[in-house]
Amino acid sequence: MQDINKIFIEEGNELVSDLESHLIDLEASGVSSDIVNGIFRVMHSLKGGSSMFGFTKLDELTHNLESIYNKVRDDNSKLSQPIIDVTFKSVDLIKELLSEDISKSILKQSDKLIEEIRLVVDSLEGVVKNNTTKTQESSSNTSKSYYILFKPNQDILANGTNPLYIVEELLDIAIDYHVVARTKEIPSLEKLNIENSYTWWEIVIFSDVDREEIDSVFMFVEDDAKIIIEEISDDNVLTIPNIIDVIDQSAELGDYIDYKHIFSSNSDKKEASNRSEQKNSTTKKNQILNIKVDTHKLDNLINLVSELVTAQARFRVYAEKEGNLEFTAISEEITKITTRLRDTAFSITLIPIESILIKFKRLVRDLSISQSKDVLFVTEGTETELDKKIIETIDEPILHLIRNSIDHGIESAEERKKLGKPEKGTIKLKSFYSGSEVHIQISDDGAGINLEKVRAKAISKGIIDKDAKLSEKELIELIWAPGFSTADAVSDVSGRGVGMDVVKKKIGEVRGDIEIKTQEGKGSTFTLRLPLTLSIIDGLIVSVAKDYYIIPLTVISKIHRIEHSALDQSFNDLIVVDGEQIPYIYLREYFSYEENIGVEHIVIVEYENQKVGIIVDNIVAEYQAVLKPLGKHYKKINIFTGASILGDGSLALVLDTNMIVREKTKAIK
Repeated sequence: MQDINKIFIEEGNELVSDLESHLIDLEASGVSSDIVNGIFRVMHSLKGGSSMFGFTKLDELTHNLESIYNKVRDDNSKLSQPIIDVTFKSVDLIKELLSEDISKSILKQSDKLIEEIRLVVDSLEGVVKNNTTKTQESSSNTSKSYYILFKPNQDILANGTNPLYIVEELLDIAIDYHVVARTKEIPSLEKLNIENSYTWWEIVIFSDVDREEIDSVFMFVEDDAKIIIEEISDDNVLTIPNIIDVIDQSAELGDYIDYKHIFSSNSDKKEASNRSEQKNSTTKKNQILNIKVDTHKLDNLINLVSELVTAQARFRVYAEKEGNLEFTAISEEITKITTRLRDTAFSITLIPIESILIKFKRLVRDLSISQSKDVLFVTEGTETELDKKIIETIDEPILHLIRNSIDHGIESAEERKKLGKPEKGTIKLKSFYSGSEVHIQISDDGAGINLEKVRAKAISKGIIDKDAKLSEKELIELIWAPGFSTADAVSDVSGRGVGMDVVKKKIGEVRGDIEIKTQEGKGSTFTLRLPLTLSIIDGLIVSVAKDYYIIPLTVISKIHRIEHSALDQSFNDLIVVDGEQIPYIYLREYFSYEENIGVEHIVIVEYENQKVGIIVDNIVAEYQAVLKPLGKHYKKINIFTGASILGDGSLALVLDTNMIVREKTKAIK
């Protein structure tokens, strides 16, 4: 039962995300029948699931919300801002109620909110009563009669499902109904298993809901029962004289009610049959399109694939060492299969950025209201996919950047008008692939970063000396300092000097980087550069003395062979390569090895749109590196992002060249 509850909680959270999205669309684009119906369907599905799985307070809350939107559907013009506001409050509370361990304070909040919702319902009652004629006319145009067969599997009770709740929920959305309970399959007492369900139902309802809403009643039992839903008339067939007797007589004659014969003409029969065949065909196809998998199982799969990649590398080294042609052929075949398996496994763990988009939309909506600013949130490329672990890590940093854009960046409507800007500010989230990286940009058209203010604040906090001469880039970098903030006053949103250093740290945890571009009076753009995945990287193995290191291929632009004498002749760690003077870092010196006097190699890497040379002894090979964490004792050594076991069993440390360049730059200063 606990596992079933977890499934409902997971699906419930997905429904809440849909609900939040509908509400934001409603505020942005105005009243729409499609959106209102979408909200109603979510409420109805949440109510049905919560009732079935024993979430009583959630059931009560969604039941009352459903009442509001049921009345709003009768008259869309009555959808007001207070209704939207109370729905947003409900969304936040539903997230808390979708838990198996609910605190007393949450229950009290629920009671208070339910009372507030009931007052809204009461206020709408008069509206509905005053529009009875219009509602009846609307109902006559939209209501239909449906035949429904609901035959649960015998083991449905083992899943924690009570079929009677399904029937009851179905009748709740009906204007009129007739139910036939089938009990012929109930065995004799000595053969009766109390854990089995033997009863099934045939139901005729007249309702003003659409087909999708009837389908949603069976959302959680569609794999545990035989379900047939057929539209049989645009009128209430239950008002036909003696029709109830005809239905009951048909039920007594056979196992199923012959509803097509009772209610349909020959042409209707054919159309209903075609619809039924089409539905059955679609259902069969849909049943195998998607499956849900526990994330722990996915993590285990990735770990196993990673181990396979390592084992395959060892076998390749062994095959090359033995010089056996058959071994070599087998090794090449295993390498191909392993690569395909790796790519397939990692594609499963990739999820689109749009999966977390609703949080950002909600944040913009709430902060815009609290700060009395009119802000448009625009997105582009949110179908771009990232490793789920990276998505989970960057969630909070992006929220913080958006929060800062609204608080520090976007001006008030009055101020924007004076500056000749549109009164509505814009925040844009754009994501796209760049080689083997994903870039996410958060930009705004606000005030930009006041670099003089940054400088003054840094001096007052003792971060820099008052006589220090810093470039624009160096001034911007100061905002990452712990405790740094340019806010004049502390607010609920920002100004406490906590956040931007955490943003930098969080992005660094997933081997990412962040760049800032700003123009005072025009706005700012924060660009997050992130790897596609965390577990395996394509790297270049290099050696220094007898030790191996791995440099990610994504940062490498060129490799050159050089004589050590060229380093002796260089000045200020600058060397000319291809006619271009670039700074370099000598790894033997950086890691305190003895000096080499022979031939070396310079690996040119990209660092913040600049070229930097990394001097190593030898280039060994390209390599698919399975990353292993270094452990808690090495957490503060941030120039390494992990380690990898090579095919011969030796260890190679993975270099973070960006961090090495930064550390070297700080040491020089």
